[in-house]
Amino acid sequence: MKKFLLTFILAVSALFTADAKVVLTEDFSLFTNGSDTAPDYNNMMTDLTGLTQTAGWSGMYVCQAGGSAYLPAGAYLATPALDLSANNGSFVVTFKAKSDSYPAMVIMSDMYMASMGYVEITNEWKEYSITLNNGAPNYMIAIQALYSDFYIDDIVVDDNGVDIPFALPSSNFTKNSFTANWMAVNGATSYLLDVYTYNYNYETTTFDPVFLLKDKEVTGTSYVVTEGEFDVPYYYNVAAKGGSSISDKSQRVTVFPSSDEVSAPVAYDAENIGEDKFTASWSASDIATKYYLQVVKIHTAGHSEDYVIADYDFSEFTEGTLESPHKEMEYLFEGDWSASMALMADGAIGINNEDINFFGAGILTSPVIALNGADRKFNVSLKAVARDGMKRGTLQLCTIDKEYNVTICDSKEIALTEEWAEYSFELNGTAGVASTLVITSDEAGRMFIDDLKVSVKMNKGEELPVPVRTYASRELSHDVSELGAAGDDRICYNVTASWAVRQQEGVVMQIPEVRSAASNVVYVNMPTSIGSVEAVASAKVSVKGNTIMVSNPACENIAIYTASGKQVVYATDAPAGAQFVMPVSGVYVVTVGAEEFKVSVQN
Repeated sequence: MKKFLLTFILAVSALFTADAKVVLTEDFSLFTNGSDTAPDYNNMMTDLTGLTQTAGWSGMYVCQAGGSAYLPAGAYLATPALDLSANNGSFVVTFKAKSDSYPAMVIMSDMYMASMGYVEITNEWKEYSITLNNGAPNYMIAIQALYSDFYIDDIVVDDNGVDIPFALPSSNFTKNSFTANWMAVNGATSYLLDVYTYNYNYETTTFDPVFLLKDKEVTGTSYVVTEGEFDVPYYYNVAAKGGSSISDKSQRVTVFPSSDEVSAPVAYDAENIGEDKFTASWSASDIATKYYLQVVKIHTAGHSEDYVIADYDFSEFTEGTLESPHKEMEYLFEGDWSASMALMADGAIGINNEDINFFGAGILTSPVIALNGADRKFNVSLKAVARDGMKRGTLQLCTIDKEYNVTICDSKEIALTEEWAEYSFELNGTAGVASTLVITSDEAGRMFIDDLKVSVKMNKGEELPVPVRTYASRELSHDVSELGAAGDDRICYNVTASWAVRQQEGVVMQIPEVRSAASNVVYVNMPTSIGSVEAVASAKVSVKGNTIMVSNPACENIAIYTASGKQVVYATDAPAGAQFVMPVSGVYVVTVGAEEFKVSVQN
């Protein structure tokens, strides 16, 4: 990485080596006809031979105006071919101008309008400048009056003296300051730094810059900004200054910390532990604006089972209808499931693909689940219905590696109609990798989901960590409840710090949230009623005709023997309710785990 950065810096620096020079001047002193209040309309020129200080000027509808040039609407004036390839093609045009039809606009570009700059001018003579960045050999500058007329004089084309700096990412982000950085420019004696944020103007629906620093002159290639607030969205750019030349501004840099600058909290032992609840707490992270507390349930299978990790009827969604649903861009619900382009209506959740070409496909996603067993399968059942022409949804099981690359390892199609229908799928997981379930569609329209149930096949003794939920908190502690733990389930949690800008109501700022590494993991010693051991009812055996019926709450092994001691049945990890048909009448001995029962069967 360091080698790449060094190569990149050297490559960019090689562009900043040309010397500055004035390439062209023109004062139109040979335009003697007319005046700057009464131009010579009778002589609109295209050939300017002999009337300029440097040969090669041309134009259309150009008029003399007593020592200045007059361009009526639709006219243009073009310079001779110039070599403007120095300084990576950056150059500045300064000039004086005025217009009788204020406000007017001077537009400058190459002859193909590939790069264009403009400035509004007033009805009094004033000096202006326009910077362009696509200079090349044999470059002609076109000066255009597209919509209104203006007078122009004292044109100077300078290759800008110094080039535009390349702004680098900010660094050393703290609660009180950050450092703005940029690359050095050959010939620059100082730099002019702008640091600003934006305020949303509700009347004009525009973002207006509010400057923290404006043209702050700095002699080095960095500046420690201490004037702002740490959770306000800031941006900066910088211009180079060399003598009387000032470059155009650099590209804009968005200010935010690196993940290393957001320190990970330390999670403390749980307090106030009670039946199905506790309080988690943690240390402060210096620049955190909030914290994410993730609570996880680690389930241990007491027998072979289909362990339910999600069972939702979405009855809490009472607002909206299928025809007019409630809409959210993002939504996080119980068990750390999330939905983007979410819909809620009539006790169902959905995805909104009405604007799929603009916002992309909506998606319903499970939390990441690590499948550690050798033969893991997801069983998924759901109800679904479509609106607005959607015909097909997709259920995907995806794996995520350590570099966060996502691979679809199994996929099922959901054939949709405009009537509710039930679906059931089995998806094959991959042992030892993180997995997530995804419900989506690549078609326009809307899809609604209800009665979503997901289970995972587990063998006796296997463990499965399942997210209970993630809490967002601006405090240093949070109460946790409704864990749903039972049997040998264990509860643990960790905490992640987050930095994010302060949000202005109704405005989305395009600045990334930055999260720290996760804290240490804390295990909670829950009461035995829901923690380590749960009382299990005793087994029971009964007979109906030739059938032995076994109530087996602990799913123990079942064996059945004849009166002479011959084994006729042996079932490992038997279900909680089991039935066995005996072909011969007689007395049988039934063992359920360590318990023994004697029964008589009649055919």
